[in-house]
Amino acid sequence: MTAEEYCAQYARFATYVPRCGTTAPYLIAVGPNSNDTEWTRRFFQRLRRGRNYVPPIHGFAMHFYSWGTRTARDYDEESLRAQLSTFVDLERAVKEQRAYLDRLTPDLGRGRIDLLVDEWGTWDKSEPDVEEEHGLFWQQNTMKDGVAAALGLNVFHRQADKLSMCNLAQIANVLQAPLLTEKDRCIRTPTYHTFSMMRTHRGRTALHVEADPDPGILSVSASRSDRTLSVTIVNPDPLIPATASLRLTRGVITEATATILSHPDWNSCNTFEEPDVILPRTHIVRSSGGSRDIDLPQMAVVQIEAQVDGW
Repeated sequence: MTAEEYCAQYARFATYVPRCGTTAPYLIAVGPNSNDTEWTRRFFQRLRRGRNYVPPIHGFAMHFYSWGTRTARDYDEESLRAQLSTFVDLERAVKEQRAYLDRLTPDLGRGRIDLLVDEWGTWDKSEPDVEEEHGLFWQQNTMKDGVAAALGLNVFHRQADKLSMCNLAQIANVLQAPLLTEKDRCIRTPTYHTFSMMRTHRGRTALHVEADPDPGILSVSASRSDRTLSVTIVNPDPLIPATASLRLTRGVITEATATILSHPDWNSCNTFEEPDVILPRTHIVRSSGGSRDIDLPQMAVVQIEAQVDGW
């Protein structure tokens, strides 16, 4: 559909959808594919044009896939860097779509409209024989995808004030899935382990982080709750290790522990025959004066939990 055609369908649905008992529904309109600001403009322009009654709208949902040019286990350095660089574009899209919503919607009389990214993740080139065996859009999940998951979650943490909900596209067996199944067998993918490591951010307050926009530079997000500081650092470079120093402008880190997910081969993965090739493991945090230093090998996700005095 065009934006105008879809808007007509949305307006009809939103006007006549029944209440769920005493609960009013939360209505989400389909937003753009990636950062299509023209779709957003045309949808809202049409929604308010010539109407005495503007239908309710609570959320606007963007899809943003990180497309790949290779099959899941056949990435070279160039194609890897190209796919992981899309998370810079994702962050730009969140900022620009939020700004568009804030400019376009005040005269609707509906208050702030939530921005959602309700489908995101890596989408590799299809393998017909694999899909024939396992189902449509089944793809293996590699160390590359574990890093991609962390890059995406870091974007959402850094831009938490602009977003209301974000959903990895599917949970099992499709695209960047945390779980892969085969008959009675189930394996946890690198994406699963990234989500598991980063769950410590849940329910905490996001902290502002100045991040370098270069996708080859470390990606960082942070959150806090009382005396606990959670920091995720990602090294997406396929060749070059790095070192990060954690310093506070206020307060003192009294203790810190870290967990790492890493593998030097970005095409490595967990399989039904070898389900534990890639697993989180304890990582070293070094104390150096007033900082905590962490080594990051290439293609690594590090989750740090620290206790802070003096906040």
